[in-house]
Amino acid sequence: VAQLQGVKAVRVRCRLPASVAIEVTEREPIALWHVEGIGQESWVDEEGTILPYAGDPQAPGTIFVIDSSARQLQAGAKIQPTDLVQSAQRLASVLPETNVFYYHPVRGLSFLQKSGGDEWPVYVGTSEDLPRKIRVVEALTGYLAANDVRPTYVDVRTASHPLYGQPPGKAKKKGN
Repeated sequence: VAQLQGVKAVRVRCRLPASVAIEVTEREPIALWHVEGIGQESWVDEEGTILPYAGDPQAPGTIFVIDSSARQLQAGAKIQPTDLVQSAQRLASVLPETNVFYYHPVRGLSFLQKSGGDEWPVYVGTSEDLPRKIRVVEALTGYLAANDVRPTYVDVRTASHPLYGQPPGKAKKKGN
């Protein structure tokens, strides 16, 4: 039973005379993973274990990850990098209006930040220093809104050196 796809743990208790109790803990899907390169969709649990795809999400709070790679997901395997699902889950918990995330093999994890009527991609990268990256995104979003800056992107992959791009023609001109 423990080898079945979607089973997280099994506990078996035996008692005399001839009594067996089996407790099965199923894996709970938290994210729907869509691999764009091949159009494959799979459910993923909080540990990053790939589950067989079984229909559209019904649960509120489901996270969606759009993966721009062409990797083949095999049920029972783990999403690589291993902390990617936990990072998306953590971001979704602090960004309550965001449940769609993007994964690119080079840029890592990203999402669309919405402020007012504008939106722009925020590149987070890996889960390294994620709490600091979250604080930087929050502070930078406040700064951009207060200064009426509508960036083309925000990059916090290196939390100590965040970047944002300004639309063409909006850069401040410097003198000689």
